[in-house]
Amino acid sequence: MYMKTTRKILAFLVAAATILTAACDKTEKKTEEKKSLSVLLESISFDSVGGAQELGINASSGCMWTVSADADWIKLSPILGKGEGVVNVTADANVEYEMRTGTIIVASEGLPDVKVSVAQEPAKEPEEDAVILKTVNCYYAGDFWGTEGKLDDVYLEMTDMVISENGNVKGPGIVLSLDLNIAAATYDTFSIEGTFTPNSALPPAQKGTFNVDAEGDTSPTYILECDENGGNTRKDIVGGEVTIRKSGGSYSMEMMFTFPDETSLKVAYNGIVNFYDDTNNGNSTLKENITPSFTAVTGEFASWGQDGVTSDVLVLNFSGDEAQNPRDYMTMFLNVPKTAWKSGNIDGEYTIIEKDINEILVSDLVPGTAIPGYLSKDKDNNPVLGGGWYYSRASIDGQSQLANMAPFTSGTLKIEHEGDTYTITYSFTDDNLATPHTISGKYTGTVILTNVEGEKPDPDKPDPDKPDPDEPAKPLIDLIAGGNLGQFTDGGRW
Repeated sequence: MYMKTTRKILAFLVAAATILTAACDKTEKKTEEKKSLSVLLESISFDSVGGAQELGINASSGCMWTVSADADWIKLSPILGKGEGVVNVTADANVEYEMRTGTIIVASEGLPDVKVSVAQEPAKEPEEDAVILKTVNCYYAGDFWGTEGKLDDVYLEMTDMVISENGNVKGPGIVLSLDLNIAAATYDTFSIEGTFTPNSALPPAQKGTFNVDAEGDTSPTYILECDENGGNTRKDIVGGEVTIRKSGGSYSMEMMFTFPDETSLKVAYNGIVNFYDDTNNGNSTLKENITPSFTAVTGEFASWGQDGVTSDVLVLNFSGDEAQNPRDYMTMFLNVPKTAWKSGNIDGEYTIIEKDINEILVSDLVPGTAIPGYLSKDKDNNPVLGGGWYYSRASIDGQSQLANMAPFTSGTLKIEHEGDTYTITYSFTDDNLATPHTISGKYTGTVILTNVEGEKPDPDKPDPDKPDPDEPAKPLIDLIAGGNLGQFTDGGRW
């Protein structure tokens, strides 16, 4: 009797469990059938400045969902959730002169996607009387003004003139140098976005300002008005306002400046900004070791124009393929035997003279040496790369822009040839004292020497500043004083 009762109880429990399980399955299926997903807004609009808005998500309990956008200027957070939730939608500033649109997609497995359209107003068109810039370079200078780590300094050098392949500009047009005070950061993290107003106190104390001299006396922010003959007139800026916005890799800039004579100037820009680290106390912009790619080499002999010098100079120019972007270049000033001019034999090993250009003496100019990299100026006051340099130029929107540069302070170059085929191996070090970088590689191919056995060119080449024959201890080249030359500056930082 007891066994039968026990069996009946067990059978009842199993049946009950089966019924309950079936009921739960039906409940779960019933819940799945009621799964739902919707949003509180069908569209979102932003003005050109951008900003943030909230997108409400309506979803049934337990419903998992994700959000994504088909445009990189739309940022979403969080990108997934469960049940009801809120997504923060942020739009970058629109720096283009056209309206742009995108779509936010809210998805959940087993349900149709829910789409939200996003639209943003275009950037404000430049005023008709504004100067439209073509190139903007930005140099990060760290705590240049000695603010005890409170502020960083960046200076922008800009022009509306076309930059030639060799980096020069030809008027008429302007060069604008703008000195900004930004929040303390690092080269990898600093930002130039925001609105900036004038500051006449140095050292500066407030971020979001640009440095001027209230009296217009050698202001850190100024313009050069360049004429077609290579001349320029400096005008110091004493007031105005600058607004910089960013979207993706592009920037828009709206600027208005005033001058001591109470005139004003409007300036606008829309495009990329080239960034350089100016904290390494050198002119190199390299961030890593590089191996350039060259497809052609040409050379031209010249005389130092100095009695007692045992060498002539060979200016050797390396260039990469025209299809490269950026395109690699390298220039070397090699001291070769005087017989090389007639024979064309340039084989040998050449070592960089490890001296500052102002310390090189006539006695240093011996065959088998090479001139280190230095900055000078041509007769039109344009910057010139002298001695040994690597640099690259990028073609951006039809403009040739400097992409990288590095002067050589040490290293060697070896030339060998068999028939018309030359093998040139080289390894140089740049002038970044904190983190030196190497420029090394090997070129195999022809070398075109343009004036072997020909008439010697102007004896003033390659540099006009020659030592006095009566003063053999005088440095070979006297450069204009200056430090870190910007691409368009007269010398020094300003």
